Amino acid sequence: MIARILYSCGKSISYRRKLFDAAFSRSISRLSDLEPAAPFKGCVKVIALDFDGVLAPHGYPEPSGTMKVWLDGISRSGQFSRIYVYSNKPSESRNRYFQENYPEFRFITNVRKKPYPDGLHKIIELEGVAPEVVLMVDDRLLTGILAAAIAGTSSLYIAKPLADFSSNPAKEIFFAIIRLVERWTIFVIGRT
Repeated sequence: MIARILYSCGKSISYRRKLFDAAFSRSISRLSDLEPAAPFKGCVKVIALDFDGVLAPHGYPEPSGTMKVWLDGISRSGQFSRIYVYSNKPSESRNRYFQENYPEFRFITNVRKKPYPDGLHKIIELEGVAPEVVLMVDDRLLTGILAAAIAGTSSLYIAKPLADFSSNPAKEIFFAIIRLVERWTIFVIGRT
């Protein structure tokens, strides 16, 4: 855990400009705000979706209702050659949900947690594509978005992640504070 924090701190300085751009120039509020059939800028062929905050509030075993509708749309659109779920909490119940409901999606497991780019490197290798055609969608600057910067992939930052403060207030408050600190830190160091 300490090694991952130190790695994140060091790499966030190296990639501060990319993180700043992701947070303040290339972000959307929620993934559900994006039409599933909307063309993505550039030539994105593969998409990697974080789970907590992007597809559901923290700790949920499956995507929220609005995200299920979005996932159905993105699955039918045929826009991507492959869709991956790449979470720092790849639970077996979540993996099973995707196997049963979206068998065409792949669930990334057995890699070091983000911001290590291992999962994105695995996706690039499995798909046999250039990093630039992979899009990482994440709600955390110093995990998924940083991993994307390190791996050389595209990224899409979710600025207003899904949260359920009534069911899990301690965890949601914790992550809200973490995200606020990340944004503030990147705002300060990323402008230089």
